[in-house]
Amino acid sequence: MVVYKALINALLDREFSLKASDSDAGLVLASYTTTKLKKGEVLTKALATYFTFGLNWVFGGNNLEDALQIDVSANVTQIHGLQMFVLML
Repeated sequence: MVVYKALINALLDREFSLKASDSDAGLVLASYTTTKLKKGEVLTKALATYFTFGLNWVFGGNNLEDALQIDVSANVTQIHGLQMFVLML
């Protein structure tokens, strides 16, 4: 249960949003979405806007950002023999 809670806290600290969580089964589903600016395309579209008097924004794609999405699924299970093994050392 401690590892499960630590996993939840680590995901939330890194701005993941939880989709599903079941502590009895040890299942966690989370996702993170962000956008990244395409630097090379900004210059290209700026030049195209200048030379076409802005018509490229009417007929072309206006997206200057890439969407980045990360999905995480984790299954945390307890190892029953580990506690006995540690005590034997």
